[in-house]
Amino acid sequence: MHYKLQRDYDNVSETFRLAVRPIARVVNEQWTDNVGVDSNYVNYKAGVLNFGYDKVYNVTLRVSIHGIDDTLLKREDIFVAEISALNYVTVDVNIEYSGELSHVSGVAIRWAY
Repeated sequence: MHYKLQRDYDNVSETFRLAVRPIARVVNEQWTDNVGVDSNYVNYKAGVLNFGYDKVYNVTLRVSIHGIDDTLLKREDIFVAEISALNYVTVDVNIEYSGELSHVSGVAIRWAY
């Protein structure tokens, strides 16, 4: 009986820990391509939302600019720092690149709690 209660307690504790852990996600992502005489750049706007019930630390937004045939033209890491529980941080950056642009994507990485 004691073993079963301990196992049930461990399962509930683990489920709770997973439910409240901080999870950073990129939301409301928008980008525009700006082709100029001297340089090309992408204006990248996005939000990073912490879905968890605890602060998320060391958040970095990794933006990848892809060309034709999904070739990587440029990758840039933007340090966001920390995001409080159920909070939102916005990013608005210009990233220079060279080549023919196909699409842009961003992902929140490198967080710990």
